[in-house]
Formats: sequence, structure tokens, C-alpha cells
Amino acid sequence: MMEEPAYYSTLPVGESAVVEVLGEDQLDAIEKIVHKRQPPPTFSHLRDGDVVVEVRATDIVWTDTVMCTGQYQHQPKLPYSPGMTYAGLVVFASPAANVAGIRCGDRVAVAGPDAGPRSLGRYQQWGGCASYAVAPAHCVRAVPPSWSFPEAAAFAYGYDTAYHCLIECGKVKKGETILIHGATGGVGITAVHICVMLGLKVISTTRSESKVFDFLLLHL
Repeated sequence: MMEEPAYYSTLPVGESAVVEVLGEDQLDAIEKIVHKRQPPPTFSHLRDGDVVVEVRATDIVWTDTVMCTGQYQHQPKLPYSPGMTYAGLVVFASPAANVAGIRCGDRVAVAGPDAGPRSLGRYQQWGGCASYAVAPAHCVRAVPPSWSFPEAAAFAYGYDTAYHCLIECGKVKKGETILIHGATGGVGITAVHICVMLGLKVISTTRSESKVFDFLLLHL
């Protein structure tokens, strides 16, 4: 059993948004989310390899709201806090996490299939819409000093998805031409960024004239 650090019991009580019942649609689901006081995770329930993060920013996307209706393919057990990717400060790092280079006070972001509501098992209750969240060490990433917490929280969902599709699956190469549909969406924008950086010719589509204008503002 891990030994509880003396400071841990002095961590302040925080707040959390909790999904206790599913909504009929996304708006209904959001209205049914409840606000609760949240003490730090009970230390006796933590395991070696766990990292406790004091959350400073969370990325909320359509997946989070669809999940609150029960219509997403990866459905956490109720109750849980939404927010698949988040960033903040480490307030506890277990011995195994220390071995992995994670220390108390580190600025980190949490993402990946083994952390948050989209994961399986004990971590799925810990989303970023809370003052504290627990994640396995292998899902914890260092945040560059120049990045804000909102930037770090929002990075993984779009860029991880685009990188996996384009690089790992699509094997795109410099000089190729690529068509990106929905280029003004969260993943579409990041896909365009990656392709431009790799030297591809990008052809983009979107659904409205106003979104074309927004797209041009982003990329000119």
C-alpha cells in the first residue's frame, strides 16, 4: 500500500460537474448535469501508477455531449464527470509515476483511450469537468512552458485524431494532394495544419460561406 503524503489531506475541496442521468438529447443532457462539491480523490482508493491532477482547463467537444445522452459507442457507467481531455497541475504522483518522470507540481495534459469517460474501468469516472481527476501515468503528457492550460487541453482531441488518420493510417507524403471535408471543424482545422506543415497541396470543403470566411481568417 502506498503511504499518504502529509500534504495530501490538506488539499482544498473543489467542485465537479456530474452526469447522474442521461438526457433525451444533447441540450437536455447538459441541463441535467448536476454541480457538486468535490474533495480530493480518497487516497486509499489510489493505486501505484495513478496521477492526481488539479484540473485547470478542459476541452468539451460534441463527443462529450453525445455521451451524456447514452448514444456514444463508449459509454461510461453513471455517475461520471464529462471531459475527455484536460490539463492542469499534478498534486499527487505515485511511485510508478515518479519512475516515469512525473512529479508533483508538473504542468500536464491528460489524453488517450485509457483515461477519462471514454476509457474502460476505474478511470472512466474521472473527466476534466472537475477540480480533480485521476489518470494512469502513461496518459499524462508534459505541457510546454509556452502553452496555456486551455491550449494543452484542446490539443489532443483534434491533433491526435488528425495525426492518426493522416500519418499512421493514410501515410500521406510531401507533394501529394489531399481533399479534407469539414475543414472548419475541430479535427478538420488540425488536419489542414498538419498537411500544410508536411508540404501537401490541400483542397478543403465546408458547409457554408460564413465558414469559408472564418477558415480564411485562420489560415491567411
